[in-house]
Amino acid sequence: MPASGEIRVLDLLPGKSGPVECELLHVSLDNSANHETLSYVWGNQNHNKVVIVDGVESKVTPNLENALRRLRHPAKKRRL
Repeated sequence: MPASGEIRVLDLLPGKSGPVECELLHVSLDNSANHETLSYVWGNQNHNKVVIVDGVESKVTPNLENALRRLRHPAKKRRL
């Protein structure tokens, strides 16, 4: 859980295929870097897809996995 004055951001790691991989970071609101936002609670609520977060498999909804896959840049990180 982020401390007061912080938010969590997700660095979506680059890739063209294979599993979606990302890193979860806590950043200060006072010194926050540019980021994009994504609302991901819609559609099927079954958590039966996998993304890798900080090296650990995490179950997510099919819509979230698909959105992250489509937002993933082939050669650079994307901050969400």
